[in-house]
Amino acid sequence: MWHKLSVFEVVERKIPVKEMDEFIWPPLNDLRKSALELKIYLKPEEHRYFQKVLDNFLEVNANLSKNYFDYAKEKTIIHKSNNFSFFLENIKKENEKLINELNEMIRKSFNN
Repeated sequence: MWHKLSVFEVVERKIPVKEMDEFIWPPLNDLRKSALELKIYLKPEEHRYFQKVLDNFLEVNANLSKNYFDYAKEKTIIHKSNNFSFFLENIKKENEKLINELNEMIRKSFNN
């Protein structure tokens, strides 16, 4: 979902908050619901990976909001968009690592 949202338009405040919320929150709420449902089927040590992925996406949303509402004059649009982009890339890498670790853990449990 984040790749469909123009960071420049966000930090320039060209997209209203309500429109951003309508774009961001439905998938996040779906992910929350899925993470909660998975608690039924997964061991706590497995579920924590899904929870961390969800928490990371919520952090991305918080970071985006922070940049949206940052009125500091010394921070340019380029600075704000770069900060968000670097943050997002780090979260994507972390989530990929978490998912790979979880996949390996689940694969091993099926092979035993």
